[in-house]
Amino acid sequence: FYSPRYDDPKTNQKISDFRSTIYWKPNVITDKDGKATFSYFNSDNKGTYRMTIEGIDADGNLGRQVYRYTVE
Repeated sequence: FYSPRYDDPKTNQKISDFRSTIYWKPNVITDKDGKATFSYFNSDNKGTYRMTIEGIDADGNLGRQVYRYTVE
């Protein structure tokens, strides 16, 4: 999955970024307390975005959470 690296000086920051899928990472691993962090760059499109986080634990239990946020 392509995710631009705007913190890399070789990335052309003058090209508009209009990706519809912003970030996808299938292997986020949590710590012993069940917490994890990640970061990503948004699209240049302004509007409301939906973030869906899904996962499974070692016992096969599923988890899912949907967040919405606005880019102005």
